Amino acid sequence: MNISTQIINRELSIIQFNHRLLAQAQNPELPLLERLRYLCIVSSNLDEFFETRYAGLKIKYQQNMYVMDECGQTLASIIHEINDQIRELVNEQYICYDELTILLAKYDVYFYQSFNWDAEQKDWAKDFFINNIMPVLMPITLDPAHPFPLVLNKSLNFAITMDGTDVFGRKPEIIILPAPRSLPRLVHMPHKIANSRYSYVFLSSFIQAFSYLLFPKLNITGCYQFRITRNSDLALNEDLSNVLDLRIELQGHLSTRHLQDAMRLEVEQKMPNDIITKLIKMQDNILENHKNDSDIYCYRVNGPVNLVRLLPLIDELNLPDLKFNIYVPIYPNNLKNINWFDYLKQKDVLLHLPYESFDPLLDFINQAIQDENVVSIQMTLYRTGKNSPIIQALIKAAQIGKEVTVIVELLARFDEETNIFSARELERYGVHVVYGVVGYKCHAKLLLITRNEWGENGWHLKHYAQISTGNYHTKTAKFYTDFCLFTHHKGICNDIHQTIRSITGITAAINHEHILQSPFNLHKALLDLIKNEQEYAEKINKNSKHKNKSKKKIGEENKYNLKSEIILKINSLDELQTIDALYKASQAGVKITLIVRGICCLQSNLKDISENITVISTLGRFLEHHRIYYFSCNYEKNIKSRNKLYIGSSDLMHRNCFKRIETLIPVYDKEIKGRIIHEGLIPHIQHNAWHMELNGHYKLHNTTGLSPQQHIMTKYF
Repeated sequence: MNISTQIINRELSIIQFNHRLLAQAQNPELPLLERLRYLCIVSSNLDEFFETRYAGLKIKYQQNMYVMDECGQTLASIIHEINDQIRELVNEQYICYDELTILLAKYDVYFYQSFNWDAEQKDWAKDFFINNIMPVLMPITLDPAHPFPLVLNKSLNFAITMDGTDVFGRKPEIIILPAPRSLPRLVHMPHKIANSRYSYVFLSSFIQAFSYLLFPKLNITGCYQFRITRNSDLALNEDLSNVLDLRIELQGHLSTRHLQDAMRLEVEQKMPNDIITKLIKMQDNILENHKNDSDIYCYRVNGPVNLVRLLPLIDELNLPDLKFNIYVPIYPNNLKNINWFDYLKQKDVLLHLPYESFDPLLDFINQAIQDENVVSIQMTLYRTGKNSPIIQALIKAAQIGKEVTVIVELLARFDEETNIFSARELERYGVHVVYGVVGYKCHAKLLLITRNEWGENGWHLKHYAQISTGNYHTKTAKFYTDFCLFTHHKGICNDIHQTIRSITGITAAINHEHILQSPFNLHKALLDLIKNEQEYAEKINKNSKHKNKSKKKIGEENKYNLKSEIILKINSLDELQTIDALYKASQAGVKITLIVRGICCLQSNLKDISENITVISTLGRFLEHHRIYYFSCNYEKNIKSRNKLYIGSSDLMHRNCFKRIETLIPVYDKEIKGRIIHEGLIPHIQHNAWHMELNGHYKLHNTTGLSPQQHIMTKYF
């Protein structure tokens, strides 16, 4: 089997994911402002797509446009298909935007444009422009002395055309007007002159209505919004092993991130073609002007060029009936006022975020800080956010004399500046800070507390660990679904200690007995687990034939009791060896369910290849984020062993398996294993979610029932 002909291109899979998100915005069953939120998220995702995914693709394309992608297509054909699909997506997106603004007007939420201002509103708008906008505007005339400005990534800009000459006798064809980022993109119109309770004016409406005030005695013939999206991947020194300080190297590149090569040009619908052509030609790196116009990523939009600017408004509007009902995460009763170390000696603890509160984790850390027997705290930090209570707790621990070591991943994309600041603050108060291993992002989510305890043989050190599928970020903990496992298991804790020590220092070998860690044993172990399932299915089929019994698919008798099957819940799947292994297991009769929120390059339902594979994608009010690996048979040495279940930080992407430090932790506690299965896996199989069809597109199943997240909330709320 040639696997390249059986997989879906990664970038096209991302576009499919955003189509599913857009369907949420189009869904009339959802609260109106939540639909608007989904619409904004699509815009944000497309921004990141062009900043990262497309940027990387474009670099490969420039090197050789005819090179074949892993899916068997040339980069040229893939780029053309991406262009067509995103154009369709953007058109649907702005149709949805028009629909939502019409519906919002019924609830007194209006976006006033200049053509529907009355006289009093126009006077107010003009006065606001003169006093609050005009003083900071700096138009740039394009001529030999004023080349096209290197406009910032994702910034709002205007192309202005006019007739006449200025005081120097110049006859500008186009003037570029950048909108300073200090200016608000939405301005609230005073209630006394508005016809609605919530009335807003876009900054673009002010500028387009009154740009003539910037150019007295000249005739403005057009004022058009445009926006450029640039490559935002950091072009760090290729040989980072020669970099003395990664933080210093990184800081030197952050200042130029917003000025790298352009990947996309967005213009408002009515911008004339000749102006678009001039915008493209006036700066070499704005976009490559290929002979084939489809290679030029210029998008016309029928509305604001940046819908993301509406996100803050959703939270600002006091319209609870147009939002999801408030959900307050619960603090488990069994964890209130406990001594964590005594409790963990008896049993492991599992938190299911955001259904359960993030606070028990903070309490665990704070109790460790106050415990005089705790000697050290070791932790990995990928994303924490600003003003993080985790950071403050670690600083406090160091101040009172604990040994605190923190592995800060400086290269967490778009959080680099926050992480640099956090690293400085931690170092300032005596925390030992390292930045991981050069060439490998530290994406593992680990916390290890070491405590001096009295036992039969006197004083000795004991470990307590916490492992998460998500970041130590108090904000995302409120809307990312993640599992948090606390354990005193000696073997797991020793493996985690070995992992942390290998990152902070030098280790000749990794010899884990329990956990899986990339780039070492994780990938091979997962392939072996899949292979075990395949061999068990082959044995069952062989025995069935031998006994002349009717052959049944593995797991067919008990569809949802998780017998004889593989279930993986992850964010992304593109690793080719794993896909190939899953195809072979499917052909052997293994029932495979893949719950993949975003990218999935595996194609389900292919005859004789993946007929036993179901691909599911769940979207809801929370972002599905846990990674769960379930293997039911684990056929080893001719013995069917207990099922195995792992949770952790790793998706099934090439980067996770080979270019990152990731961990998957086995779950041994039967009660906790059951919770993970019945809260993290089964609801996605039984309740309404998106299912991949034969053409690679997705269709929503069980539309009349509860969503998986609604089902879980009913258990907690």
